[in-house]
Amino acid sequence: MLAMDKMTVVAGQDLIRQGEPGNAFYVIEQGEFDIVIDSNRVTTFRRGGSFGEIALIREQPRAATVTALTNAVCWRLERRYFPISKVYCKYYSIKY
Repeated sequence: MLAMDKMTVVAGQDLIRQGEPGNAFYVIEQGEFDIVIDSNRVTTFRRGGSFGEIALIREQPRAATVTALTNAVCWRLERRYFPISKVYCKYYSIKY
C-alpha cells in the first residue's frame, strides 16, 4: 500500500483553503499553483514544490489558499501518515 495518492487537479480548483482544517500534505508532479494569503498572491509553486505541511505540523488551520493555475498532477499524503514529520522537525531543531 502506498502512503501517497496521486491526484489530478483541474485549473481553477482550490486544493486547500485558508482557515480550513489541514488534512493532507501535497507534492506537485506537474502544473502550477498560486499561493494566496489574505487575498494576496504571495507566490506560485511548480513541479517539485510542496504545500500543506504547516497545518499538519503545527496542528493549526490552513495558512493559505492554494489554487491550480493549470491542470495539474500532485501527490497527497494524508494526516494519518504524516506523524513522521514531527520526528524530522525535532531532529533538525525546527520549531513547530
